[in-house]
Amino acid sequence: MYWTDWEEDKIDDSVGRIEKAWMDGFNRQIFVTSKMLWPNGLTLDFHTNTLYWCDAYYDHIEKVFLNGTHR
Repeated sequence: MYWTDWEEDKIDDSVGRIEKAWMDGFNRQIFVTSKMLWPNGLTLDFHTNTLYWCDAYYDHIEKVFLNGTHR
């Protein structure tokens, strides 16, 4: 499973990230953290093994392969 998280940080202003884990909650990992503040709207394309998301702060759509490459 994949989910987004962001928090207000007094030092870094805001920190956004996409995390992933197995469906039982184990093997939790931070998947994407750089150049994002308010990630949301996750969509998986299983045919191309691609994860898409919107960033409401930067007002754009991004993608990354599920193996973490080609962002």
